[in-house]
Amino acid sequence: MDKDDVLKVISNKRYQLVATILILIIILLMSSSIRLSNWDLLTDSTTGEKIPLALDPFYFLRVAETIVENEGSLPEFDEMRSPGFNVAWHQEIMPQVVVKMWKVANIFGEYTLEEVNIFSPVLFYGIALIIFFILAYILTNSKLIAILSSAFLAFTPAFLYRTMAGFSDHEGIGIMAFFATLLSLALSIKYLDKEKLTYGKTSIYALLTGFVTAFTIASWAGVAVFIFMIIPISFFLLWVTKTRHGNSFVKPGILFYGLWVASSIIFSWILGSGPQYFLNRFLLSSTGIIVPAIFGIIIVDSLLIAFGDKISSRYYNHNKRILYSIGILIIASMVVLPLIGRNFFSLLWEILNRLLNPLWGSSRLDTTVAENAQPFLQDWINIAGKPLFFLFVGGLLFIGINFAKHIRSAKSKTLVMAGFIVMTLGILFSRISPTSILNGGSIFSLGGAVYLGGIAFFCWAFFGEYIRRGIKISPGLIIVSSWMLISIITGRSTTRMFFTIAPFMCFSAAYFVISAIKKSREKGGDEIMKVIFIGLAIIGLIVSAVIINTSYEGITNQAKYTSPSANTQWQRAMSWVRNNTDENAVFSHWWDYGYWVQTLGERATIADGGHAQSIYDGNHRIGRYILTTPRPETALSMFKTLDVDYLLIDQTDLGKYPAYSKIGGGDGEDALDRYAAIPVMPNDIKQTKETANGTMIVFSGGSYIFEDIIYEDRFLPSGKAAVVGIIVNLEGNLLKQPEAVYIYNNIQTRIPIRYVYVNGEFIDFGSGLDAVIDIIPSFDGRQINQMGAAIYLSQKVSKSLFAQLFLMDDPFDNYGDVKLVYTEDSPIVESLRGQGLPLDSFIYYQGFRGPIKIWDVQEISEEIKIVEEFKEPFNGTFGALDGMRFIE
Repeated sequence: MDKDDVLKVISNKRYQLVATILILIIILLMSSSIRLSNWDLLTDSTTGEKIPLALDPFYFLRVAETIVENEGSLPEFDEMRSPGFNVAWHQEIMPQVVVKMWKVANIFGEYTLEEVNIFSPVLFYGIALIIFFILAYILTNSKLIAILSSAFLAFTPAFLYRTMAGFSDHEGIGIMAFFATLLSLALSIKYLDKEKLTYGKTSIYALLTGFVTAFTIASWAGVAVFIFMIIPISFFLLWVTKTRHGNSFVKPGILFYGLWVASSIIFSWILGSGPQYFLNRFLLSSTGIIVPAIFGIIIVDSLLIAFGDKISSRYYNHNKRILYSIGILIIASMVVLPLIGRNFFSLLWEILNRLLNPLWGSSRLDTTVAENAQPFLQDWINIAGKPLFFLFVGGLLFIGINFAKHIRSAKSKTLVMAGFIVMTLGILFSRISPTSILNGGSIFSLGGAVYLGGIAFFCWAFFGEYIRRGIKISPGLIIVSSWMLISIITGRSTTRMFFTIAPFMCFSAAYFVISAIKKSREKGGDEIMKVIFIGLAIIGLIVSAVIINTSYEGITNQAKYTSPSANTQWQRAMSWVRNNTDENAVFSHWWDYGYWVQTLGERATIADGGHAQSIYDGNHRIGRYILTTPRPETALSMFKTLDVDYLLIDQTDLGKYPAYSKIGGGDGEDALDRYAAIPVMPNDIKQTKETANGTMIVFSGGSYIFEDIIYEDRFLPSGKAAVVGIIVNLEGNLLKQPEAVYIYNNIQTRIPIRYVYVNGEFIDFGSGLDAVIDIIPSFDGRQINQMGAAIYLSQKVSKSLFAQLFLMDDPFDNYGDVKLVYTEDSPIVESLRGQGLPLDSFIYYQGFRGPIKIWDVQEISEEIKIVEEFKEPFNGTFGALDGMRFIE
């Protein structure tokens, strides 16, 4: 076979299709195998049953188990979540789908529901990748872009964890539904771009898009929010390009858009989401308001198209019709919105602020959840990796170039292209890092100006060309541009959303590489530019190969060692709970562990990750009146009022103290009255010194202080001074009074600390700062150091229930009604004890490690009051129960 024969075979479309499908199958099998490589780790050591990977999947598993136990239905209320408050079951369909998959699977063999459950995300991933491939091909008409973007997505770390075996949350099925909706939209826009349209086919495409939209809502409402921005923006771009020089698109366009909205509501209702929920979440929210806004614009615009010829005013210019439509809608909104309880200007202010900071106006809870942290561009680069990120940015530039491709005037083309690129890069680079001048802090910051200014510049360039000559945009590029805009805006939102923007990043990266190759092969044109494109194509191919290879190796190693977040320590603790507590027992703890206790422990809880406890403002009240309370009676009263039987505290609650102490803060000026952190300072061996009378030990580390310190004539202000060390002197076996070392304005201050807790003994030196130094042993891999680390418990932290009960075993006897009934130590502690080493439950080994402790709180004295206000919803005032009497 000679060269010509080879080229003939390669250029054969049937051969290309077969080769593409084979490559896709290889990618799918390799990436799915990686996602299943942790299968054996997903096993409960106490039962041998399969368990999910992360927190929330435990809830979906429990719902699926309840459906099976009740022969296909669910009870009216979920009594495992905040019992007594009639908590409804979640409406997302993931558990029902898992049950159906289990029934189908058992036709071919014997599989447990748990096995099918942990396998499900990999199945959804496989289907999602196939749909993503088809979507990329439909949008670009390029098999190369489709296969390369699929390869990027299959192996990028950002898309791994939530599609692995065991992560049976809504993300897997949700992203599959999201891709299906985009695919339906792509097919619809391609059809609507034709000159001749029929009402029948238009209706079919609208109904199909409405159904997959509703399916996305039922699968994962969080990702469905993006659908209700992408579709309106895409349709608006199609509308302005199709109606600029004619009116044939008006009726089919209105039919499609109106029927999509209506069918989405109806199908959502059928799938379990009521019209009121749909209205509030997807049509009247600050993100969803664009849906009725676009509908209003096209209705007004259609009227101007129909009756514009009858307007004889010299101020009316038909070419500016769309701007008139937007203006009329704005005026109408000022009149109509107050009728439904909204204000136009406050809504506009909210939208502008949320563009810059999606957590603007959010609750205390939202701002303390780690996954909700608003990322900077540097975080985006770190997660994606520099090579993929820069290919992604290159793809954005090519999208901008092609967006303006059909503009005839060179000047106008350059202007629109520049506007597109300035808008894109303005959004992307307006929040670089916390120390950058472009930190995207607010509307009035430089980053805010770059962000909104870029959007304004693009709108000016785009509508300017629209008014002059009209703009033609290909159907695929309409959706790509809309998807791109929402993705880069989402990239500024929360860390957890990287999963949803990873697909577009991979698509854009592939778009850059293949576009560069195509440009380098174009005949004619500027030779210098051709050389540049050849260079970009070569670099793109090399970088792509490096990305896929390194990503493959990285996720292979990551996946096979990824075990359940409910580790062995938790599995054993929950085994004790199942076997030693009453079936109707109720547990109290910080909300993170609710689904574990409910599913693994099979016991009800007053708080969980779904935040049903918001019914009674549970997050705030658990944080304020239980974990951080300095008044034992508030915790005992809340236990008694909510019929709590057991209190559980986990070792990780030490690191979470800033979160729940902030949520548990008071009102107004007292918002930070409980806010604090608990620094753990390891023994700094290099600073250990022998003295004339013994040994001086220095513990280094620390944090800012969270309350003013006034000691004798010394003043250290909260938030400005920091505790940076602890000094302890030993004289033989005698521990002398420790000193804390503080720094303020570069001046070091030492203050004696009154209390020390060490080896289970509480020592009161009689004077000093009213704080506690809790000394725990450390292990360096070779030996135990009994003076290994110091936990600094500040004035307010040392008085909290968490510190007194969990860390110090009630040194002041404030919790006599509470009985410690179980301790599950860290596997490290158990292992060292097994070697004959005398250890308590706490140790410093690669960080703080401690037990899970459970207390029986059923025998509370009669003098503790039941305070019904604990069951009441939030009344607008934090700490509203502070003035209540909790003791008779």
